[in-house]
Amino acid sequence: MRRIERILGGFFFRLNEMIYYVKCALYYKYNRVTATHIPPTYIDKDHLLFHTCFQILVDFVEKEEPWQCDCEMREIWYSYYKYASKETRHSHALKKTTEWMTIRNLYKWYKEKKYKSATYDEITDKLRDLVSLRGNYWTI
Repeated sequence: MRRIERILGGFFFRLNEMIYYVKCALYYKYNRVTATHIPPTYIDKDHLLFHTCFQILVDFVEKEEPWQCDCEMREIWYSYYKYASKETRHSHALKKTTEWMTIRNLYKWYKEKKYKSATYDEITDKLRDLVSLRGNYWTI
């Protein structure tokens, strides 16, 4: 009896996985990035890379709504401070707060289109900052 339950359970699990795959392929395209700040005409690949990376940041902030982007610095610091171990409490909270403030600043910099007056090296530095914070771009 248990073997039949395991076989049927595995079958329904695989069926659900296949249905989810078809839904994602047809309707919910989670693996597509639509850069809204660039024209549909030809664009150099370095500009495409820049806009695509920052569009991922914009999608993260606007669609996944991490609470850190709407809070004050001390609220972010306290939320990380109270859950960290006693030995690393202060340094962990300070590091995480600094990272979220950088994410917020990068988001505002891109949304306000300050990149139009920035030099190539400044844009490259912003891209480095964006990629270095990659571990923060997930939600629970």
